[in-house]
Amino acid sequence: MVMRITNNRLVMTVLRNLNRNVTELETLQDHLSSGKRIRFPSDDPLGLAQALALDSNIAQNTQFTKNIDTGLSWLELTDSNLNSSVDLLQRARELAVQGANDTETAESRKAIAKEIDELFKQVLQIANSNQGGTYLFAGHETRTQPFVQNTDSDGLQSISYLGDNGQRICEIGPKIVVPVNVPGDDAFMVVMKHSITGSAELNELDQPLDTQGLVPAPTAGTFTLTVNEKTTQITVDPTVDSLEDLVDRINSSAAKVTASIVDTNGKPPYSLKLESQVKGDDGRIIVTSQTSNVMRSLGLATSLNPMMSGGTALDELNSGNGVSVGSFQISDRSGVTYGPITVNLGDTVANIIAKISAASGGVITAAIAPTGDRLTLTDTSTPPSVQPRNLIVEDLGGGRTAEDLGILFDVPANSFTGDKVFHLAASTNLADLNGGAGMTFTEIRIENDEKVVTVDLSADYDGNGTLEINDLIQAINDSGVDVKARVNQQGDRLEIYSTIPGSRLNILQSVPPGQSLGDLGFDVEEKIPKNVFQVLIDLRNALNSDNREKISASLTEIDEVMDHILAKDSEVGARVNRMELSQTRLSGDVINLKTRLTKIEDIDITEAIMKLKMQESVYRSSLSVGSRVILPTLMDFL
Repeated sequence: MVMRITNNRLVMTVLRNLNRNVTELETLQDHLSSGKRIRFPSDDPLGLAQALALDSNIAQNTQFTKNIDTGLSWLELTDSNLNSSVDLLQRARELAVQGANDTETAESRKAIAKEIDELFKQVLQIANSNQGGTYLFAGHETRTQPFVQNTDSDGLQSISYLGDNGQRICEIGPKIVVPVNVPGDDAFMVVMKHSITGSAELNELDQPLDTQGLVPAPTAGTFTLTVNEKTTQITVDPTVDSLEDLVDRINSSAAKVTASIVDTNGKPPYSLKLESQVKGDDGRIIVTSQTSNVMRSLGLATSLNPMMSGGTALDELNSGNGVSVGSFQISDRSGVTYGPITVNLGDTVANIIAKISAASGGVITAAIAPTGDRLTLTDTSTPPSVQPRNLIVEDLGGGRTAEDLGILFDVPANSFTGDKVFHLAASTNLADLNGGAGMTFTEIRIENDEKVVTVDLSADYDGNGTLEINDLIQAINDSGVDVKARVNQQGDRLEIYSTIPGSRLNILQSVPPGQSLGDLGFDVEEKIPKNVFQVLIDLRNALNSDNREKISASLTEIDEVMDHILAKDSEVGARVNRMELSQTRLSGDVINLKTRLTKIEDIDITEAIMKLKMQESVYRSSLSVGSRVILPTLMDFL
């Protein structure tokens, strides 16, 4: 059958093709005029999603780059001011050397003091630097002048810091921040030296320590020195080693501690002094007895070493946080499970040991580890020779009793020792200290900021009939000389510290003579505050008073504050380097991202022009064909 093609159909086909060609021609012209391949989501849905993600990354990296620009301006300004401070201090040091010279007179030293005073004012001006009304060294208190000069009724000058220790941060990447300031109290105000001086007095330096009459008698073995969370073990034999030998051994070790001998004008009695090589709050020295008590014998801090006993209450464990009430079960290596073993309020260590034995019929035994600070479990069952099971301890009901006891284990062994080290709490009975041997306390004398008090440590302070660590803490805290005592973070010693900034704190020998100071294991710190302003004030005053001894002493102080500021400046330099590297990386990333984005959403100009010319040719051809198909008819002339 032959299909009849009407004139109307020919016309409609031509018009449809003409419209399609016009549409394609319009699309190509739109691409060329905009330069974009994707104008609407329908053009390329997948490409559009990729382009949006790239746009987001570009915007994010661009913002990080702007953040870095702002942060670098602050860091560079901080670096410049810290460098200027060091230059001024270097000049002050030169003047101090000149002032200490024997050839100078009282009048010439007063002239030098005037220049020191100008240097002091210049350093103070630098410390109060601001940019656009924002103070550089004020921490978060950027609208408050950080350093204020005070003068008391006696004409003595000092500097107060009104800012805070807040860190202004700059986000240089996703969840990556860099501090862009140095708080003024960190930069100029505080340089702390930490030291501990033993209370024991020796008459001979080169004689073995066990011949010196120390109480308690020193024993051979090891002790540890901890500074900034890094612990070094030292070995000593008091039957051979003298105080000089001990000093040499500490100084040649990896401990960040310098040991020296304190004497009385080069004569006995002698004592041992430890000084931290780390400045700031991280420089605290912790001395802990291990198998040797020699440092305790020398009157230095020792661990109170609380030992668990059967009568130790569970609420005294974990630094006083106690053990969660709940239950657990134990499976031996033969696959038999015992339990639940329930822990109740008021239970002691002995109760737990007995409950474990009773629940398992003696198959599982528990005991206090030889170290006195952990639990040990032993499986006495006979496991199958083929594929014996693990000794398993599991908490029940979503509790954490076994975890708090340090016995949450799944091990292929018949015995294990818990991983939880139990520390002393404020409620710990003094009879449980010193390896369970107990301690006897008398009185100690505390000096703080020219205040002196004798504290009685033998009294039942809270009146509950038992002497506890808390009794000692309360007695010291209520002594009235602005000192506080606390259990340290490790839970194995007491710390005592002054609440008066910059004060000198000393813990003197027991009164009457006894072992209170040594037994307490006080982590005695002598904190010597040094700040750039006070150093310059003291130097100026020493020059004005023609005090050559103090002028000479100021050289060491100037070196210390310069070292401190240089250390802070090094930190700033490290931050600058990191941010500049990040800026370079981000700039490269933005270029790469934009290149990828161009490939996705931009057109190829050459290709687009060729397609446009081809489409124009097609369109003209369509028009030519249309003019032949749609011919005029007689009706057009009616």
